[in-house]
Amino acid sequence: MCTSATLVQGETQWGPFGMQGHGSVPEINRIVPPGASVTVNAEFDPKAHGPAGLGRADRVVSVVMGSGTPVSLRLTAYVTP
Repeated sequence: MCTSATLVQGETQWGPFGMQGHGSVPEINRIVPPGASVTVNAEFDPKAHGPAGLGRADRVVSVVMGSGTPVSLRLTAYVTP
């Protein structure tokens, strides 16, 4: 898996979580009270694709809200040799 994400709230963290289709992606079921915040740390490892992993790589990390609405966090990497 080339992309993983960890959810952090204060001193507590959940994850890392991987890509859908590459194993299970468990639900956290965490309530974030109004005014509080969480941080999503995303990590991209281009070595997971071997020599073919060069060039532009676009990835999306999604956080699904309690209403079922996803929030998509997009990242772009330019991998050079």
